[in-house]
Amino acid sequence: MHIAEKKKSENISEYIIFLYKTEDLIRAFDLNKNEISEYVVKHFPVPEDEKEYQRNWYMEFCDTMIDQGLQEKGHIEEAEKLVQSLMEIHLQLLGTDKKYQDVFMYARPFIQKNIEFSNQQINNPIQICLNGVYGYLISQINGRNINNEQKEMLESFGLVLSYLSHEYKQHNQ
Repeated sequence: MHIAEKKKSENISEYIIFLYKTEDLIRAFDLNKNEISEYVVKHFPVPEDEKEYQRNWYMEFCDTMIDQGLQEKGHIEEAEKLVQSLMEIHLQLLGTDKKYQDVFMYARPFIQKNIEFSNQQINNPIQICLNGVYGYLISQINGRNINNEQKEMLESFGLVLSYLSHEYKQHNQ
């Protein structure tokens, strides 16, 4: 099973972040399929048949980005729809699930702070959580350290996303 399929079936939040990472990787190669094949897929430590599957997956993903006009920024429609699905689950749980309400209330001040930081350009709390976790991953790659407040924020975002991913999986089995 390809890593994307595995993530999609196991944890939808991880899958969305994987899609974001893939978009950025493809943009880093200016959507050049030959370079993606040569410098990314070729170096995967998997058998040749799996490499061919991966190559095709990346080429299709690249085509999707081109078709959707995402050469410079934005997210593929699939990712946007999944974020919206998580938002719908979030809204439902806020009205019915005390445990989720507590999890969300823990994250809420951090979410609000990030909404303000974005100058209200991003006001979807689930998108804020996803961006926070993805930003942390990028920071790790760049060797940046995070302070205790940022760690607490990421923990709260992770709790929200984990809860929602679990509920998403329950609704979509």
